[in-house]
Amino acid sequence: MLAAILICGTSTMLTSCSDKEDNPVEPSKSVAEAICGSWYAIQEFSGSLNGLSCRYVGQAAMFNEDGTGIWYFFLLNDAKQPLYVMGGKSKDYGHFHYTVDKDGTISISLDTDPTKHVWTMKYLDGKVIAPLQPDVVTTQVVTRSATRAEAAGDVITLKAASIDEIGEMEGMDGAIWEPAVVTFMLKDTNGNPIETKSMIVSADGGHYSIQEETTLSEWTVLMNPVDNKTLIISAQVGSDTYVMTKRGVKFPKGDNRMEATLTKVEAVQLWKDGPKFANMNLSATSEAEYGGYYAWAATTDFKQMWVSYDWNNTPYFTGNASVSQIDGNFSWSKYSGEDDYILQPEDDAATVNWGSGWRIPSLDEMKPLSDAEICKIERMIIGDYGGYKITGLTKGYTDKSIFLPAGEIYLKSDLLGHVEPGTHGVYWTSIRRTSEGLNRESSAWALDIANTFDPNFIYFYEWPRCYGLAIRPVKK
Repeated sequence: MLAAILICGTSTMLTSCSDKEDNPVEPSKSVAEAICGSWYAIQEFSGSLNGLSCRYVGQAAMFNEDGTGIWYFFLLNDAKQPLYVMGGKSKDYGHFHYTVDKDGTISISLDTDPTKHVWTMKYLDGKVIAPLQPDVVTTQVVTRSATRAEAAGDVITLKAASIDEIGEMEGMDGAIWEPAVVTFMLKDTNGNPIETKSMIVSADGGHYSIQEETTLSEWTVLMNPVDNKTLIISAQVGSDTYVMTKRGVKFPKGDNRMEATLTKVEAVQLWKDGPKFANMNLSATSEAEYGGYYAWAATTDFKQMWVSYDWNNTPYFTGNASVSQIDGNFSWSKYSGEDDYILQPEDDAATVNWGSGWRIPSLDEMKPLSDAEICKIERMIIGDYGGYKITGLTKGYTDKSIFLPAGEIYLKSDLLGHVEPGTHGVYWTSIRRTSEGLNRESSAWALDIANTFDPNFIYFYEWPRCYGLAIRPVKK
């Protein structure tokens, strides 16, 4: 169902699948006549619905002349993969009856109870204004979720669409979301329960941010079913953050239980007034492991979702380009203007996965790592992982150090090994390139660390936003 809808829904902006002009109703036409046909929209979204954080939200509807119709509602992650689908011809809740008032109010009722109007739409100036999240939920969602749905907006505007362009709606097969209901039992490395008022669960492209008024050590989360993917859990206890990364996780639909052992993240300050660096990379299982590979502004590790690191999957890319940065038409819907070069919290993978307070460091925050008067850099191997130990040199910080594992970068579906394994690491900053040059908006600053490239080990380079690089979170 999604594939057919999204043929014309690849834009990150509100999309019309027709070249029709958005004209008001002709004087000779009634509102009922004007709304007959297909309507569609997909738009960027920041927030969570039904416990799912999503990058895009969309709806499609077809109004028949006899007062019946078919309706779809869907959420997608930042890789434009479906997280949640409702509606369609094969399900009762995908069919509706409608009536139209003279003022353009469209009252919708489901086939399961045609006498009960469950939500309304509005025909206005050649568009159909619909509620962003229609008031149709399952018993499971209502009674079994520990999450709270939050909406960043109230409505979505549907524009006229031709059936030829979005596919035959009658043939689309919608399916209500059949969730995995997972109860997490949080424990620390000593086996003691971790009690918290908030936690974040990230899996399969979905981020589930949950808060309660009282502290809990067991949390029930309504999730998209997960099959052999990476799971990240973050819990905040006072000023401390506990995290867990586990790979190869499976959560089928229905009830699941999991004992989750979380490790406390240490925040290490290497110089006066500097940021506090986490002692591990984002989505790493230990201090030495490289962790996840993230495109710039992506909040999920594409590698763990089997998504290619290329321009078409890069957040906010709206151009037409090959993998080569100098070959193609580069355009962006965000982080493209003169003043739009700093990564925002909703696109910061550290903030989204670990919670507020953690973020990707800025270029200025990273630069002192390369200053020989502030930090000392040593090549080091910990277990199976090669990397670099960075130790503070200024008074009061000589006993403080972090380890930056060197795990190279990802492009498309391949790990690019330019040099000896474990000798080259690349870490994103939160700053997009602003200097003059070809396609300057298509790259962002990163820290490169490799003893084969520079006698001082560290330098800074502008890497294409589609590349998969590591992230070392920081906090104040």
